[in-house]
Amino acid sequence: MYIRVTRGRFSPANTDEAVRLARDQLVPVLKQRPGFRRYHAGLNHDAGTLIAISEWDTREQAQEAEMARGPFEALGIRFEASEIFEVTVEA
Repeated sequence: MYIRVTRGRFSPANTDEAVRLARDQLVPVLKQRPGFRRYHAGLNHDAGTLIAISEWDTREQAQEAEMARGPFEALGIRFEASEIFEVTVEA
């Protein structure tokens, strides 16, 4: 199992729209992808930072899971390069 971790920065003025976009558009697309297991997103409102973590069956599936960033970037969200990690401990 593998996790894909993406970090970014956001404008607090667009938080509600970004959350709606992730919930209503991104998550349904991810759920259709082979190997998808789950998705978590978290916001640090004080720092204006975010983290998105998705879980996949294989490294290849995690690598192919690049999302369409355009709608999020239009809201002022800036993403760092995603990283892929093999899950070695699970609780």
